Amino acid sequence: MTLRSVAEKAGVAVDTARKVLRGDPTVRPYIRQRVQRVIRQTGYRPNLVARALRQSHLDLVPLSVMRLDIPYFGRLATRMSELLVDWGAEPALCLDASHLMAMCRSYATRGCIIMNHVEEADLKELARTQRVVVVNQAVPAVDDVSRIEIDFESSYRALAEAVLARGRRRVAIVSSYYLEAGRRGWLRQKFPVVLETLAARGLAAVGPEPGHVFADAAEFAAWLRAHPGGADAVLCENDRAGAAAVGELAGMGLCTPRDVLVAGCDADIPVPGMWTIRPDTELLAAKAVETLRAMIDEDAPAARFVHAPVPVDETGKPLA
Repeated sequence: MTLRSVAEKAGVAVDTARKVLRGDPTVRPYIRQRVQRVIRQTGYRPNLVARALRQSHLDLVPLSVMRLDIPYFGRLATRMSELLVDWGAEPALCLDASHLMAMCRSYATRGCIIMNHVEEADLKELARTQRVVVVNQAVPAVDDVSRIEIDFESSYRALAEAVLARGRRRVAIVSSYYLEAGRRGWLRQKFPVVLETLAARGLAAVGPEPGHVFADAAEFAAWLRAHPGGADAVLCENDRAGAAAVGELAGMGLCTPRDVLVAGCDADIPVPGMWTIRPDTELLAAKAVETLRAMIDEDAPAARFVHAPVPVDETGKPLA
């Protein structure tokens, strides 16, 4: 299947079909839809090598993602890949910063989307040669780099206040990332505001010492077995940790949220009785690709978009 064949089946000129693949905004929407429908039906894929020779660059968009086996990142990467293909670009997964840098240097890419940690020096190097969009990462602000941010501070403040409003005062925190960030000097995004909210009420996170953060659900459960009734709520880094906490509590004969309120994050694992914070991954993916596309096709300046996820209770109802 060639581009000429696609154009003939869609009833348009080859140049028009080429503009659709490039995402040219001058193409009328109904024509774009017709060409895209033929592309989907025929399975047409552009010859990337030929295009690179004509344009002196490869329409490859590296997606630097932390872990595909974490559902939040898997959903983001999957949706971004679909949107990039619709645009006419080729997504390419990178699993760490060194892989990302090597790919961008080797293939002369025009843009990339970053969903994990990248050092400031590497980010500046990337920004000198291409368009860069960073999604929800605690990396330094760099000129000419667009940022799609998640306002976890507002979400976790609302979550902590809702927990306290339910009369819970013995609040535990489970977060391996919080501890790792402390060791590596990374920005802690989620739990500092929880600790501040507790402190404003004269409280501290429960544990072996005031303000303690547990590394995982097993460590929390071991402490709770030694201190029955020591916690009536536990806030977790993500839903996987929250689900593990629910399981540990069930093994102790405790029910959530009746005995111990459990809250996770990312809305990855719908566990009965558990609260969570629900980011809109569809919105985040669309905004990232839309921003990168505007920077490449329209020479738009770097932009900043902030998304505040919604905390929800065990019924899925948003928490005030």
